[in-house]
Amino acid sequence: MDFSFLPSHHALCIVSLTRDDTVTQLRDHFGTIDTIVEVIDNKVIDIETARYVKSWNVKSFEKPKVMILSFHTIGMPAQNALLKVLEEPYPDTRFILVTSHL
Repeated sequence: MDFSFLPSHHALCIVSLTRDDTVTQLRDHFGTIDTIVEVIDNKVIDIETARYVKSWNVKSFEKPKVMILSFHTIGMPAQNALLKVLEEPYPDTRFILVTSHL
């Protein structure tokens, strides 16, 4: 996969039947461009996970950061909690959501 387009976007959703392979490829890609990479791989993104994502968003690092959220489903409370974070992340922060279906 070609991920060269990703750094210009602050949030992106990838639908992939090979979710695990996609996450591995993303992790490898961002590891080569001097970026902090955090991966959350849960079957369901719940409100507790959303709270963690929100707290991670405000952490500052010396390098750009990318969070890869891999999931099958995301609960409505978690969707609502993540809305602002995904729309307006901190500077040099990217979010990539990977799911096997919408």
